[in-house]
Amino acid sequence: MIFFDQPNELRWQAKYRFMRADGTYAFIMDKAYAIRNEKGDVIRMIGALSDISRNRLEDLKKEVITEFSHIFNRNIDLKLALERTTNLLMAYGGYSISEIWLTNSSKTELNLYAKSANEEGDVFYASNTINTLKIGEGLAGMVWEQQQIVFWNYKNENESFIRKNAALKANLKNLMGVPLIRNDEFIGVWICAESQEDSNTFDTTKKIGLEIAASLASEINRKQLEEGLSHIFQLAPDIICTLDCKGNFKKINTAGCELLEYSEEELLSMSYNQIEYSVNNGIISDSAQVFYDQGKTFRTENRYITKSGNILWLDWNCRASFEEGLIYAVAKDITEKKDSSKFVR
Repeated sequence: MIFFDQPNELRWQAKYRFMRADGTYAFIMDKAYAIRNEKGDVIRMIGALSDISRNRLEDLKKEVITEFSHIFNRNIDLKLALERTTNLLMAYGGYSISEIWLTNSSKTELNLYAKSANEEGDVFYASNTINTLKIGEGLAGMVWEQQQIVFWNYKNENESFIRKNAALKANLKNLMGVPLIRNDEFIGVWICAESQEDSNTFDTTKKIGLEIAASLASEINRKQLEEGLSHIFQLAPDIICTLDCKGNFKKINTAGCELLEYSEEELLSMSYNQIEYSVNNGIISDSAQVFYDQGKTFRTENRYITKSGNILWLDWNCRASFEEGLIYAVAKDITEKKDSSKFVR
């Protein structure tokens, strides 16, 4: 040990695991004080062992949940976020495989959304092409059916584990499925596997797995909602946008860009006032501010100038969120309606 070769070092500590009598593992903090002779050689060590299992588990749980937040808060789609998550969980647990299965929109089946594997895991996937499971089918399906952690060991003869042959071929000794549940709603399964016969890494996962899974389920649900809203945002035929309280565009959908004839990049560098034909009753006017102060929706019709110089009539519905410093707005093109009204007597 390097410590013994450093004559001025008196304090030593290390963290490791001990196997308990029941086969489970404890996280240990070992601290010691060295007594050295005049040459600096260690002649005696005085120390104590402390069981820090609970603290270590809490720290590990916080680390993993924090990493979930970092992954899902990035501007990436759900599939890539899940791929990074399976990599993260495999690395933390030292597993051979890590998978995430999610229910489809009709809640009739589970689909494999992301997977990570080491060399043994690659053998498993080379022998297995199953990507869809029904409730009660396979390990993931059993987790769905029982709504709890399910464990499979290579000695288990349970035929409902339909990937058993692939697991044995890859020398995977233990597999575990953890339910992903948010607000009592089952949304999927996280599955991990290891090639060691003694499932010591699973001991840790069993203790904090459900809490980690609950956090992951919340992140997945939030990402799914974001992607759903993003599709609506981009496909809506009307202008949907957000502006800051000074009228600068912060976000605008495809329809808005097409109607105003500017690119998204151009509009995000512009102010609302730059496209407004008349500043008397726009959504940044004093009259609008009165509605925003009262927490009410403001509605107005006004004329706007496109990039090519055409005039548009837009019907706006807006609400301000002062906590966020944003105005949320939807605008409908009513130019045809306004033009046709000229001919009505």
